[in-house]
Amino acid sequence: MPDAPSRPALDAARAQAWRRLMFAVQGLDEVLERQVQRDGGMPHAYYKVLVVLDAAPDGELRMSEVCGRLHFSPSRLSHAVRRMEDDGWVSRRSDPDDGRAFLLRLTDEGRALVERISPRQVAEIRMPVMGALDDAQVEQLDAIAATILDAIDGLAADDC
Repeated sequence: MPDAPSRPALDAARAQAWRRLMFAVQGLDEVLERQVQRDGGMPHAYYKVLVVLDAAPDGELRMSEVCGRLHFSPSRLSHAVRRMEDDGWVSRRSDPDDGRAFLLRLTDEGRALVERISPRQVAEIRMPVMGALDDAQVEQLDAIAATILDAIDGLAADDC
């Protein structure tokens, strides 16, 4: 059996930065998951869907757009949408411009839930993230996150 192609190792600085980023993101995700479960009775992934819709014009987007923005697989999004429809937070309908696509709409109940949970999300991230950074670091973080997201978007462009 042929050997797997060798991949260059990260240098020490990049390996350390990667580990710190990985652990910071995981730690923050755990904090936010607990908060949304406590305050909204839902997984954080569902809250993310609601937030994407809340920011959309008229609170509505194609499901493929939501999938792409959140980097969810279509099956993961479909499962979440079924549950959120049952809870009355979103509604789904066929796209009149493309009968193969579906539009996802934030309901009034879903919008009220976002408005109730969002201030608590902000409070959870204020100290460990935004409160720990000065203005220059916030600008750097924004630029770095945008660069990473652009690279990820390029990899996952055909997934949804």
